[in-house]
Amino acid sequence: MKKEAVTKQWWYKRWDSMKQRCYNPKSNSYKWYGAKGVYVCDEWLENPWAYGKWVEEQRMVLGVSVEEMKKYQVDKDTLGGGYYGPETCILCSKSDNLYLAFQTDEARKTIGKKVSKPVRCIETGEVFPSGKACAEAMGVKTSNLSNVLQGKLNRTGGFTFEYVEKEEN
Repeated sequence: MKKEAVTKQWWYKRWDSMKQRCYNPKSNSYKWYGAKGVYVCDEWLENPWAYGKWVEEQRMVLGVSVEEMKKYQVDKDTLGGGYYGPETCILCSKSDNLYLAFQTDEARKTIGKKVSKPVRCIETGEVFPSGKACAEAMGVKTSNLSNVLQGKLNRTGGFTFEYVEKEEN
């Protein structure tokens, strides 16, 4: 990534907005983020270029233009964690992000149960109860694992993965 002025990068405004809603009590969104303990990981908070690199990598995986990126938002809720960081965030559509944002904690648990499927590492045959558990055990980013499972990437961390369909009894 070319090291031009950080404020001139297409993703800078999003990075700054994320920071403001988590740390600036005068931000209109602070009450839903910072006041509830949502934070930005040190890597992204201290280095906007690290955030920019992650967003650019995700854009390339999706195969979309910078203009098309306006349709996507950084989501911290789907993978869990309650903070913004490369291990807890994915890109999703604005409508999906909005839907998740207004779910109750109970509804989010239900949503999580519906989307939490066992994942198998094809090379080792090991099965994990969820994508998050798989990513942690295999030492890969959850966002990259998600992209492999969705067919947007072939491999991550040198491994291939697939969902395991639960057998009916």
